[in-house]
Amino acid sequence: MARSVMRAIVGLAMAMSWIAATRAETAPAQPALQPFATFNQFQFLQLFGFPTLRHYQVLPPGARSSDFAFDLTNHFEERITGTEQLVVDGELLHATLIFRQGFGDHMEWALEVPLMRHSGGVLDHVIDEFHDTFGFARGRRADVEDDQIRYLYRRNGVTEVDIDDNQAGVGDVRVVLSRQLQGMPQGRGASVSGLLKLPTGDPDKLTGSGGADAALWFTYGAEPAGSRWSWLGTLGALYTSDGDVLEDLRRNGAVFGSYTLGWRWTDAVQLKGQVYAHSTLFRDTELKPLDEFAVLGIIGLAWRVTPAIDLDFGLAEDLHEGASADISLHFAVRRRI
Repeated sequence: MARSVMRAIVGLAMAMSWIAATRAETAPAQPALQPFATFNQFQFLQLFGFPTLRHYQVLPPGARSSDFAFDLTNHFEERITGTEQLVVDGELLHATLIFRQGFGDHMEWALEVPLMRHSGGVLDHVIDEFHDTFGFARGRRADVEDDQIRYLYRRNGVTEVDIDDNQAGVGDVRVVLSRQLQGMPQGRGASVSGLLKLPTGDPDKLTGSGGADAALWFTYGAEPAGSRWSWLGTLGALYTSDGDVLEDLRRNGAVFGSYTLGWRWTDAVQLKGQVYAHSTLFRDTELKPLDEFAVLGIIGLAWRVTPAIDLDFGLAEDLHEGASADISLHFAVRRRI
């Protein structure tokens, strides 16, 4: 089964690349560089208000966009210290519906509604074969049963999180407001954005944090005329309330940033890579997944299928061991209305 899944993924990527290349002469103009619409999907961190980033350009007044972002994340972590135990073994399906609309003077608002499902998943076999094929160590993965779910956090003999069956539901809804800044040099642009995350998810299912969060960030980028290269950088800060998930360990603030680099392969296809990092949201713990800053690396492509529809495909990896999810498959579609 694992070989079949892996062959299907590789085959789909090759087919998409071939179709994109054959459509290059008739395809619509290359889209602006969009960051991957994802963030750290580590089960104990995706609850909080880290934003799904976007380009500095906002929609014109009255223009609308309906977006759909999909992440399938597999993570395994088992750590024990003198007083703490952490087990994260499961798969998270995180789908987000995003509605955006331009208004006023270079302004845009967005509503993001996440839908989540925690389960044992289907990717354990694929990851095991990948490790075996390239000679990577499987670590403790080799000692546990595939496709099971177990989320556990115990401290000083008290169990604070214990989930061993599938969980699903609506996550914490987000409202985003952005303003594109004017007077930028030719080929460059910037925006300022703010986010409010509402506690609509269920902390007992790890579909919500149980508290409200707010974030503010600045985006700056360049798309030089005549160049195949473009880039975007983001820097921001997050404030979170304590909520109901590991609230005794919580820090109420974090900083985050990202850098996205794109290269135009054809008129319709753009290859891109992204690094997304943030500081820790926990304290008074010796467990690295909770106590360390996280660095997430993503590679993939964007494809403008029609003048109104763009697709993103990406593969995300943990670049700072244990502080973000092991591996995530990312897919997004943007449709301008």
